[in-house]
Amino acid sequence: RLRSWHLAEMERARLHFQRQVDELKSISQSDLARLDKQCHDLSRDRDVLKQRLDKTELLLQNSENTRRELTSELHSLLPQLNKTRDDLGQAQFVQAQEKQRHVDTMQRVVSDMTHSLTAFELTH
Repeated sequence: RLRSWHLAEMERARLHFQRQVDELKSISQSDLARLDKQCHDLSRDRDVLKQRLDKTELLLQNSENTRRELTSELHSLLPQLNKTRDDLGQAQFVQAQEKQRHVDTMQRVVSDMTHSLTAFELTH
């Protein structure tokens, strides 16, 4: 009788242990499935971020190239801009001189005409 009780206890212990092993296996399987999905999702996220990083680096490189091109263009335009400004200043100065000469000439003509009319009136 003791032997059969020991055998029954051992069977109960074995069944209990087997249930725990099965439970651990199922937990492990679900954990592995969850971890596999997480790894897959993280891998996909990493790939997306890598693509975005590559695109950002390309945009940055393009903007740096554009900045260099614009700086170069600006430096090439500055001498031309300075010359144009100087030429404009010179042209405005010459124009002012010409206007003043024209005004002086018109004043002389008016003055000469006034003298001529005065002399004419005096003689007649």
